Amino acid sequence: MQLHDAYGRMQRQLNLILMTRTSLSLAILLSAAALQAPDAAACTNLIAGPKATTDGSVFMTYSADSHNLYGMLNHTPAAKHAPGAMRKVVEWDTSKPLGEIPQPAETYNVVGNINEFQVAIGESTWGGHEELVDTTGNSIIDYGSLIQIALERSKTAREAIKVMTDLVDKYGYASSGESFSIADKNEVWVMEMIGKGAEKGAVWIAVRIPDNAISGHATYQKGRCQGQGERDAQQGRHILRPQTRILQWQGCRFLFCRCLLHS
Repeated sequence: MQLHDAYGRMQRQLNLILMTRTSLSLAILLSAAALQAPDAAACTNLIAGPKATTDGSVFMTYSADSHNLYGMLNHTPAAKHAPGAMRKVVEWDTSKPLGEIPQPAETYNVVGNINEFQVAIGESTWGGHEELVDTTGNSIIDYGSLIQIALERSKTAREAIKVMTDLVDKYGYASSGESFSIADKNEVWVMEMIGKGAEKGAVWIAVRIPDNAISGHATYQKGRCQGQGERDAQQGRHILRPQTRILQWQGCRFLFCRCLLHS
């Protein structure tokens, strides 16, 4: 009996040692992986249509992979603006002033990434061809400002898409390739956007997620509109060849991701 008890204690001690060594080894591996990938970015969006949830709600989650944003929750109150009032545009990531744009007569209440009409916008950066980042020096709308301004001016997801695309057409797009999740209380869209390099503006495509579907994206753009009707897919006036020359849009049969990612 004593021998059996002694053997049991030895076995438990051995198991504890093995568990400790395994945990330590795992910690070392995770630390090494983190050190080897200091520039990793994985902003992640998970979205669901109203027929894919038990209570009929539209879901959109947004995880911003940035320690600089930890605990940040900005609030922009609703406001009326006098004719000629201007809004400062400040780059989201660096706080660098980029320019000014005119204010509309009214802007809406925004807390974080959602406004008073339940329009919500998230993002995930995928970068794309470096030569498509703006080189004009005249573009003043970065991806973060695009989100904020759209929330200040939109009552629906579709209206947000129009606000965002009109802004970059007029004032230029000052960021690299982005995926935007754009939702309201009835539907959710994913919009992909990238600049035009030496030409002001942006190339973009927006696709509505089916009501009975869920989707997610993280640092890889996936927009496509093959086989979808005009109500469920929108696109800009131009697309780009892989060599980045402008080509007129020839119908909704182009897979966005085959052209604009890294070579």
